[in-house]
Amino acid sequence: MTADNRGTWKCPDCCNKQPKGDNSNTPARTSNTQAIAPPAASSSLGEMNDGTYSGLSNITTRTKQRLTAYADQDDQPLTIRDLRSIIREELQSILKAEIDKQVTQQLQSIRKQITEFQESITFYNEQFEDLKRDLVDKSRIIKNLVADNEHLKATVSNLTSSLGTMEQQMRSTNLEIQCVPEDKSENLIATVLKLSKTLQLKVEEADISQCMRISKLNPQSKRPRSILVNFTTRRHRDEFVASAARFNKDKKMKLNTTHLGISINPPQPVYVVEHLTAENKDLHAATRARAKELGFKYVWIRNGKVFMRKSETSRCLYVRNKDFLKTVSENSA
Repeated sequence: MTADNRGTWKCPDCCNKQPKGDNSNTPARTSNTQAIAPPAASSSLGEMNDGTYSGLSNITTRTKQRLTAYADQDDQPLTIRDLRSIIREELQSILKAEIDKQVTQQLQSIRKQITEFQESITFYNEQFEDLKRDLVDKSRIIKNLVADNEHLKATVSNLTSSLGTMEQQMRSTNLEIQCVPEDKSENLIATVLKLSKTLQLKVEEADISQCMRISKLNPQSKRPRSILVNFTTRRHRDEFVASAARFNKDKKMKLNTTHLGISINPPQPVYVVEHLTAENKDLHAATRARAKELGFKYVWIRNGKVFMRKSETSRCLYVRNKDFLKTVSENSA
């Protein structure tokens, strides 16, 4: 390479960086086209920023600022940080859109469920109010029925007591002789008259209206059927009962089958009592059991009523019913 060539030679990199000239002298242009000289060095920067050089009518050039911006965007290489930032922005955008979509769908589903839940609550609230009204009505009816029932129970109790009193009064002339052995050839009137003589009573056959054996309250009982004696007057009945009580109190040997001329070994006791209703008989038995439990000494019947006393000096207690027996204690006397 000669010295002249060496002075004008440039490496390929320097040649690539050298700006290219205009292409006004291209072969494609017509022969009458005049060459346009490059702008003078005295051209102002303002004329260049207008987009064309003065005197150039067909060449448009970019401003230096725009060229610099594009050069910065195109020529600068992307770093890993820039790439990550771009990917992150894209992912965030996609993720945000997907989240918004899912949230919107879920919110719509939740709104629908809330609406259905509100409708269900409204329905059940209406049902509850209906049930509440029905319950109030039924409670009022039940309260009235309970009051009516208590009134009816009291009425029935009073009527039962009155009926029992009337039934007992109808038996005011009746006498019951218990534990007398039965015999097919027995004469009950003769038995009653013999018993009256034992008790030192003046009783005639005409004083007896009726005499018979009555059925047992408990068919399984082994005791013989009682003898029912119906006197013409209540006075005869009361005298018979009082005489039997005195006889058992004064005599060492209490009234038994021997006094009736019935030979049984050993002799069986015979009891003379008022003819009680089934309710009073049950009350009498319960009173005797309660008296034995509490150590009461006396239990007796007078005019169809049951009485009890703890000792000779204690006060007498009238037993109205079984409920009264529950209130009796050892200190009641």
